[in-house]
Amino acid sequence: MTWTSQSHPKALAAYALLSFLILSGVTWGTLSTLELEREKANNFRERQVEEQTRKYEEHVNQAVDRMDNYLNPILALEAARSYHDYITYASPNNIYLRDGSEIAKDTYIQASPLIKAELKPWIKIHFHVGPDDNWISPRLPDGSDLSPNAAAPVATEYDIIRYTAILESFKTHASYDLLQSKYSGIAERTEQSGYGSSTLPPEECEVPASNVVKMRQSPSRDETPDVRDAHLKLDPMFAVWLDGEEAGEKELVFIRAVKQAYMPTVKGEEVYEPLGYQGFLVDWPALREQLTATSRDLLKDISLVPMDGETLESVDKVIGSVSAGLTSKGLLTADIAPEPPGWSSTQLACAVAWVGTLLVLIAVGAGLHGLLSLTERRTQFTYAVTHELRTPLTTLRLYTDMLASGLVSEKDKPRYFNTLNDEAERLTDVVNSVLEYARVENKRSRLDEENVTVAELLERIQTQCDSRCSGAGKELVLDVNGMGPSMVRTDARLVCQLVSTLVDNACKYSLQADDPKIVIRAHSEGRGRFCLDVEDFGPGIDPNQRRDVFKPFRRGAEPDSHKPGGIGLGLALARDWAKLLGGSLELMTDRVQKNGACFRLTLPLQR
Repeated sequence: MTWTSQSHPKALAAYALLSFLILSGVTWGTLSTLELEREKANNFRERQVEEQTRKYEEHVNQAVDRMDNYLNPILALEAARSYHDYITYASPNNIYLRDGSEIAKDTYIQASPLIKAELKPWIKIHFHVGPDDNWISPRLPDGSDLSPNAAAPVATEYDIIRYTAILESFKTHASYDLLQSKYSGIAERTEQSGYGSSTLPPEECEVPASNVVKMRQSPSRDETPDVRDAHLKLDPMFAVWLDGEEAGEKELVFIRAVKQAYMPTVKGEEVYEPLGYQGFLVDWPALREQLTATSRDLLKDISLVPMDGETLESVDKVIGSVSAGLTSKGLLTADIAPEPPGWSSTQLACAVAWVGTLLVLIAVGAGLHGLLSLTERRTQFTYAVTHELRTPLTTLRLYTDMLASGLVSEKDKPRYFNTLNDEAERLTDVVNSVLEYARVENKRSRLDEENVTVAELLERIQTQCDSRCSGAGKELVLDVNGMGPSMVRTDARLVCQLVSTLVDNACKYSLQADDPKIVIRAHSEGRGRFCLDVEDFGPGIDPNQRRDVFKPFRRGAEPDSHKPGGIGLGLALARDWAKLLGGSLELMTDRVQKNGACFRLTLPLQR
């Protein structure tokens, strides 16, 4: 085993260990960097979520503010209406003329301003309901006889029919008791927890004379002498949700409780007796559309859900004025911060580091492999050349010493001189082979191209190889195969030298073949190329040696382990010459015939 073959495993082990350490370090650095990057990305996403949550809450608050800004002035105006605005025709108290005199009660009838009022389209009808479940509306006539000085507007027949239908439909699923139950629950929750909404604080006023709502008499003067005149108390107005005519449907009404209060002569608190509830019915789909339209530029798929006294978990914000919850699917796309596109700078840096590291390791590995290969080739070259030179030099020294010492007889001297001449030629061939290999390796060879036919080329090859075949007891057979007239532009001298090398190898390795023929066969490959096959019928090439047959300094052996002379550069030079000529040289391994070897030289017809 040479030093080179011993150093290969050590060098490869050192390279593998160095690569492992470098890759381990890069892997650790990459994982640490990516972990920091993931933490940074997670922190960024958390901040982004927090920012979007904050922005979403801000938009929800803005949406609620817009809805309140639209709705509150309207509700405040409705809640501020006086008691007799809900009575179709009423006689107000304390009417004075310009001279200061007071008009007697029941002598002047005043129409409700709601008879002809221009209201929001989502207000269906105003109503008043008493404890006797008697429903009236200022939009509908009450059947009273108006005095000529009333000068009150009269509703049109169409309005009367329409508002009558609305009120009758509403009465089918609403009642005084139901309104009282709903209103009491909301008032209680408002007092305890602040839930609910009042559009106007409670107020007190004098009871107007009316032809619809009659004043309740005070207790008997015998029991409570000196009873004061009665007055009214209007409680806050609340949003109340009622079940609609259809299952799952909700109706929204705004109502306030109306109470009659009086103070008995006996010291004590005021006594309140209910007179009923006043308010108006809302077209909820229309109001909902109006409210959501104010905030569609803030939230995506915004909607309002009736609360009906309960807080829903899915609600983002409660609009107290209508007791409804705001829901949405989130921010609009334009308000959502986009994710950073593509790879981050850290990931790109890690990728570049990995690519750079792998390229460096590959370059170092390739350099190491080249260095080891060069070292091995130099060792093989030195070994092969010195081994090949030692035999002729030994013979030359021995024969020259014998001739110089006079130990050779006169009749043997010609034989000795012939031997010395043969060994000198052998040395010349070795030196020429080494020089030619060096020129090819350094790409310093030059071609001397000429136009020649295939037939002329084969004649030159035959002239050059006949003596070699005859000396080895071989018969050289040429098969032009119809390619004779084909013109080739190539370096004929180099082609002859290449084929001669193949023929020389065939002579060396097929000495014991039963068939002494060596065949050179020409044939067309198509695509402007032709082939020269050099075939012998010897033992062939062992399958285990076929991969290395074209490597320099490799020599084959016959079955008897006899190693022919040479330094193992013949086939290596032949393949390099074939490439220099623009062609290729290959060992045919797919032949049907088992015995012998066949090398195919492929060359272009015209270059």
